[in-house]
This record gives sequence, C-alpha cells and structure tokens, in this order.
Amino acid sequence: MQQIIGNYIFKTFTEKPNIPVVRLEQIHSNIIIRPDNENKKADGFYIKNTDQINNPLCILTADCLPIFILGKEGYVFLHAGWKGLASGILYQKQISQISPHTFYIGPCIYPCCYEVETNFITNFKKDGVIIQKDHKTFFDLIGTAKNQITSIFSDINFQHSNICTCCNQNFHSFRRNKTAKRNYNIIIKS
Repeated sequence: MQQIIGNYIFKTFTEKPNIPVVRLEQIHSNIIIRPDNENKKADGFYIKNTDQINNPLCILTADCLPIFILGKEGYVFLHAGWKGLASGILYQKQISQISPHTFYIGPCIYPCCYEVETNFITNFKKDGVIIQKDHKTFFDLIGTAKNQITSIFSDINFQHSNICTCCNQNFHSFRRNKTAKRNYNIIIKS
C-alpha cells in the first residue's frame, strides 16, 4: 500500500522492509519525540522542516492507527490505538507546532470489526465514537481521531486509506487472529 501526501510517500509493508528505518519502542502512550532522542519509548515522531532525516521513520501497527500529520513547519508520525487517543496523543503541542494542514490514517481496524463492551465509551470524555448494531457495540477509532483533530483544526484535510486490517487478509490484524506480526508503516521524502 502506498499513498503520496505532499512531498512524502506513506507506505505499508507486511514484512520488515529491506531498508534501514528509525523505529520507536511503542508503549500505547501520548508521548511524541524527536527521531534523534535516545529514549525511543514513545508513540510518535515530531520532525521540523529543518531536520535532516537519514532513514525513513517507521510505525508498527496490527490494528492501531498509523497517522501522518503534515504541516507547514514539519510533520508528526504517530501510532495511536484507543489508549493513545484516550490519553490525548492528538492534543499534544508538537502537532500545533507544525501548523498542520493534512491528516492521513493508513491501514487500521475499522468499526465493522472492533467490537467492544458497552461501557468502553467511558474511556472517552466526549469525542469517542460508538456504533450500536445488532445488539453489539463497536468502536470507531478513525471517527474518534477525526473528532479529536477537527476539534482543534477545523479546516484540516482529513484522509484515510479505506483499508480495514481485520477485513483485509493482506494485512496483519491482532483482532482477527492474535498475531504477533506487525504492519510496517513508513514515511519517505519523495
């Protein structure tokens, strides 16, 4: 899967790409760091236009949202599951600092496959999106992310891949089969 966003290429691989990448030790948090930070325990990268990035940045997912936010002053590349969204990763100051204009979500789980307990919505104050269907409760990660980002940046260009990792057998999905494999989402300057 590949998507061009501004001067960048967003690619998703189901196996580790045969190129050097910069990865995080993702911890389902709201922490966003610079790529040169020695402590890689975080869930997002923050890059200014003046930064020299030698290798593509990589976010691993198996249903969570791989989010690329492009702005006038740089970009932010995030891993965000429900815990990251509930803890406010999209409200972090680094996103405002890049003057964002485009918000892109790569392959992730869609609400058709994300069944939750009815009380799951208590994890969110007001912006969580729940869908009731056939006496079941489903969570919409994409809708929740859209609610959060557009509450701050109402004119942002919001896009997503239209690929559900759980429905599409070409991608890894923890919800589908509890796999330990991950999708490698990378950002490359075009």
